[in-house]
Amino acid sequence: FLNISEVTRKEDVFAHILGSSAGNEFELLKFGSKRMASQQGNEYTLVIADVLLGDSIDYAYLTKGKKRSESVTKLMESKHKDSVIKKSNNGHATYTVYNANQIHLKYIVHFTIEKTVDKEKLCQDVLKNLPGGEKLINLSEVDLRDVSDPLIEMVQKAIALFQGGSSQRSSYSQQSLPNHITAVGIVVNHGIEQKYDQMLQQLKKEKGKVTEIYAYHATDPKNIASIIETNLDPNRKPVHGNLHGKGCYFSEYPEFSIKYGNKTMLIFKLILVEGKYKKVEPDKKGFCQQLVLQDASMFKPQFVLHF
Repeated sequence: FLNISEVTRKEDVFAHILGSSAGNEFELLKFGSKRMASQQGNEYTLVIADVLLGDSIDYAYLTKGKKRSESVTKLMESKHKDSVIKKSNNGHATYTVYNANQIHLKYIVHFTIEKTVDKEKLCQDVLKNLPGGEKLINLSEVDLRDVSDPLIEMVQKAIALFQGGSSQRSSYSQQSLPNHITAVGIVVNHGIEQKYDQMLQQLKKEKGKVTEIYAYHATDPKNIASIIETNLDPNRKPVHGNLHGKGCYFSEYPEFSIKYGNKTMLIFKLILVEGKYKKVEPDKKGFCQQLVLQDASMFKPQFVLHF
């Protein structure tokens, strides 16, 4: 590999060059440097150079039937080639050159990537420190632009889930929704949260990939407190009947759910595992008019919308 460490202040530089085509031409390609630890964050160096690839040879063809101990450089020289190309499954190619005269260094870029904030985790940490119940946020009393507050982030998410649903779901997109949300309740129930997380981890071990979705459940305001405290009860007969069998009923359409309570609507998070829930009238995109679940550990209330 090329030794250009003097140019990059003794940093280790990969001699592999990322590119997309071979041939007798100059390419503006990139050298990626090794990650360095720093108190200022993660510092990186990018070397940009003109590279003369010359006549390239495919790495797989070059090394076919050869021993691993054989020098790639010698094999390349025996074929009178100037560079080696190694193709990958993602459609990109890696080039390697072994002669410093084929490289004209142009720029050295130093940059830092700051640690990103996991907003989801930040919100969960805030919820862990709140007492159980409904943390009610009256929209007339807050500035929804203030995303520095994790609670406002959660309120924005709840509103977006409600208002953005109809654009994705075709069957009920023409039906009206309440256009004025007066308050958003953030549900805090550490016991329900723990049961849900335990089930989620168990299913991930058993099934590998597990699907989680948000779904809607509108109800009379007088039922909100008990649902937040104990969750929905799959063994209790629904007020509006159980046409599709025993269990708790949810909808992926807020437009459908609102028929069962136009003053308050809960947004639940559901775990969907084949064989453990029932679909009712799914549309072409897979969104269901109703979902019926019988295991309370596979759903949890997240938000309450007040209209």
